[in-house]
Amino acid sequence: QIIRSSIQRILQTNRGERVMQPEFGTTLNYRLFEPNDEILRMELKELLYKELAAQEPRIDIKTVSVVSNLTGDNEDGHEVLITLTFSIKSTGETATLRFLVEK
Repeated sequence: QIIRSSIQRILQTNRGERVMQPEFGTTLNYRLFEPNDEILRMELKELLYKELAAQEPRIDIKTVSVVSNLTGDNEDGHEVLITLTFSIKSTGETATLRFLVEK
């Protein structure tokens, strides 16, 4: 649960938002203002692999899925659903985290 919370904290924090930790977090929220197309989703996958590998050394990332969340409440398409599968290095346990990111 602690590692899940850490991953969520990384994803929810804008890069540069934390005092004394300018590299913590991601640019994920800023990217949601770009057109939500396949290119953006591929770039977000790469971003998540890179940032989580650098900022959460306790996990090995297995898969990252980024899909548009086009529901009735989100007609502009500025939401993505992230599904992250990872293993915890110390125990070998595999876990999945689903996370909705919206502008």
